[in-house]
Amino acid sequence: QCLNAVLCQRSVYISLFLYCKFIINIVVSSIFVQFSSVLELFLSVIDTGPSDGQYLNRF
Repeated sequence: QCLNAVLCQRSVYISLFLYCKFIINIVVSSIFVQFSSVLELFLSVIDTGPSDGQYLNRF
Protein backbone atom coordinates (compact mmCIF):
# COMPACT_ATOMS: atom_id res chain seq x y z
CA GLN A 1 0.00 0.00 0.00
CA CYS A 2 2.69 2.47 1.05
CA LEU A 3 4.88 1.66 -1.94
CA ASN A 4 1.92 2.07 -4.27
CA ALA A 5 1.10 5.50 -2.83
CA VAL A 6 4.71 6.59 -3.26
CA LEU A 7 4.66 5.40 -6.87
CA CYS A 8 1.43 7.25 -7.54
CA GLN A 9 2.83 10.43 -6.02
CA ARG A 10 5.97 10.04 -8.10
CA SER A 11 4.02 9.61 -11.33
CA VAL A 12 2.03 12.76 -10.54
CA TYR A 13 5.25 14.67 -9.95
CA ILE A 14 6.73 13.33 -13.20
CA SER A 15 3.64 14.31 -15.21
CA LEU A 16 3.65 17.79 -13.63
CA PHE A 17 7.33 18.14 -14.40
CA LEU A 18 6.81 17.12 -18.04
CA TYR A 19 3.86 19.49 -18.35
CA CYS A 20 5.89 22.40 -16.96
CA LYS A 21 8.80 21.49 -19.20
CA PHE A 22 6.48 21.50 -22.22
CA ILE A 23 5.10 24.96 -21.36
CA ILE A 24 8.59 26.32 -20.67
CA ASN A 25 9.81 24.97 -24.02
CA ILE A 26 6.96 26.71 -25.84
CA VAL A 27 7.55 30.01 -24.03
CA VAL A 28 11.32 29.90 -24.53
CA SER A 29 11.03 29.00 -28.22
CA SER A 30 8.51 31.79 -28.88
CA ILE A 31 10.72 34.31 -27.05
CA PHE A 32 13.74 33.07 -28.99
CA VAL A 33 11.92 33.43 -32.33
CA GLN A 34 10.84 36.98 -31.47
CA PHE A 35 14.31 37.86 -30.22
CA SER A 36 16.03 36.48 -33.32
CA SER A 37 13.70 38.38 -35.67
CA VAL A 38 14.29 41.61 -33.71
CA LEU A 39 18.02 40.95 -33.69
CA GLU A 40 17.99 40.33 -37.44
CA LEU A 41 16.18 43.62 -38.04
CA PHE A 42 18.59 45.42 -35.71
CA LEU A 43 21.62 43.94 -37.49
CA SER A 44 20.23 44.83 -40.91
CA VAL A 45 19.72 48.43 -39.75
CA ILE A 46 23.28 48.55 -38.37
CA ASP A 47 24.69 47.02 -41.57
CA THR A 48 23.01 49.49 -43.89
CA GLY A 49 23.57 52.58 -41.80
CA PRO A 50 21.56 55.79 -42.25
CA SER A 51 21.19 55.72 -46.05
CA ASP A 52 17.85 54.33 -47.25
CA GLY A 53 19.10 53.25 -50.68
CA GLN A 54 21.25 50.46 -49.25
CA TYR A 55 18.42 49.33 -46.99
CA LEU A 56 16.06 48.93 -49.93
CA ASN A 57 18.69 47.09 -51.96
CA ARG A 58 19.00 44.42 -49.29
CA PHE A 59 15.41 43.24 -49.87
